[in-house]
Amino acid sequence: MQQQTINVCGLLAFLSLAPLAYAGDAVPSLLEAEDSLISPEARANLWTGEGLGLGGILFPHLHVNSAFGTSTADSIDKVTIGHHDPNREGFTVQNIELGTSLRLGEYVEGFATYAAVIDQDDQWSGVWEEAFLKVKSLPGGFELRGGRYYNRFGFYNAVHPHGYLFVDKDLLEGRMLGEDGFATEGGEITWRMPTPFTSALSYSYGRAFVEEEEHGHGEEEKESLFEGEGAAFVDEIHSLHWLAKYDFNDFHQFTGHLSAAWGDNAYGLDTRVYTAGLEYLWRENGYEPGGRHLRWRTGLMTRDIDAISGHLPGEEEEEEEDHENEPALQSSLLEWGVSSSVHYGWHESWEAGLGASWVEGIGNAGFEERMRLSPLIIWRPTADTNLKLQYNYDRLDGNQDEHSVWLGFGFNWGDSEVR
Repeated sequence: MQQQTINVCGLLAFLSLAPLAYAGDAVPSLLEAEDSLISPEARANLWTGEGLGLGGILFPHLHVNSAFGTSTADSIDKVTIGHHDPNREGFTVQNIELGTSLRLGEYVEGFATYAAVIDQDDQWSGVWEEAFLKVKSLPGGFELRGGRYYNRFGFYNAVHPHGYLFVDKDLLEGRMLGEDGFATEGGEITWRMPTPFTSALSYSYGRAFVEEEEHGHGEEEKESLFEGEGAAFVDEIHSLHWLAKYDFNDFHQFTGHLSAAWGDNAYGLDTRVYTAGLEYLWRENGYEPGGRHLRWRTGLMTRDIDAISGHLPGEEEEEEEDHENEPALQSSLLEWGVSSSVHYGWHESWEAGLGASWVEGIGNAGFEERMRLSPLIIWRPTADTNLKLQYNYDRLDGNQDEHSVWLGFGFNWGDSEVR
C-alpha cells in the first residue's frame, strides 16, 4: 500500500459530524455542544499524553492495537472482514497509528493520521488515512471541513480501529462499505440545526480515496458472473448524513442517524448505499463520570449496485476463446443486512458485550450470505489501555460454521482528537 497525494477540492470546505462517543474509548462525541479545546495552561501528563502539545497548537496521538488467537477456518481470510482485523493464527499487529491534532484558537482545527499494519507477508503496510482542516463556529451553525477524511456515515465508517467496540470490524459495514470503510478527498459542510434536540445535517462531495493495493478476502475470490470488487466507490462520490441526539433525561439518551452515499463504481456505473441506526444509552450517574452503563445500538443497511459482467474497465482481459463472444450483461445487484450490539459496564474497568450481524449476500458477485455472533469481555486496567477477549461464531454461505477466539490489546496515548 502506497501513500497517495492528497487532493483538496477548491476552498476548505465542509465539516461533518465526528463519530459517536463510546463508553471507555478515547473517541470524542460528535454531538457535544462544542469540540473540546485544550487550554495552554492545562498541565501536561507525559504518561497519558493529556494536555501535551507543541506550543499549545499541535497535539500528538499514538494508538497501538494487536491481537492473539486462533480460528478453525483453514484460511483466516475466510472470516476476516476488515483490513485491521486479526489476520493470522497467533499474534497480529492490527494497527499502529501516529497522528496529530491542530488547534488554532476558536475557529480553525486540523487532523492528520498515518496508520499501518503488519500484513500476512510480514511487511509494513501503511497509508495516510486522513489529513484535513476544518473551520467551525461559523454564523448560522455551519462548519466546514476539507482534505482527506472518512465520511460521516453509519455508526462506524469514521471510526479508526482504536475506537472499535469489538476486536474486529463490524461485519455489516465491512461488507457494504469496504474493509477500510470509504474516504473522500474533497469537502463537507455541516449545519447544526435549530431543533429542540441536538441534531446536525452534513453533506460531502469529492473523489473517493482509493488505495493502490487492495486486500482481497476469500469470499470475493470465487469465479462469479460479476466481479465483487467492482461495487466499491472509485471516483466521484456524494454522501449525506443526519445525526440526532435526544436526552430523555440525565440518565436515558437516544441517538439516531440516517445516511446515504452514492457515486461511481469500478464498473463505470453507480453504487448507492443507505443506512439507518438507533442507539439507546443508560448511565447510572447521568452526566457525571463513572457508574454502571448500558448501550444498545442497531443498524440496517442496504446497497444497490449497477454492474456489468466480464472484466472491469482497465483490466487486462484474459484470452479465453470460450468467453470471447459472450455478450456483457448489465444488472442491478441488491443486498441488505442488519447489525446489533449491546454492552453493559458494571464497573469503570469492566464491560461485557454481545454483537450479532447478518448480511444477505449476492451470489453472482461472489458475496456470501454471512452471519456472525460475538460475545466479549473488556477489561481496562488503566484509562489508556484495554484487553478484549472475544469469541466469533461465523456462519459462511449459510452452511459452513467457523469458530475464532481473539485476545485483543489496545493502547492509546494523547489527548482528544480533532474530528
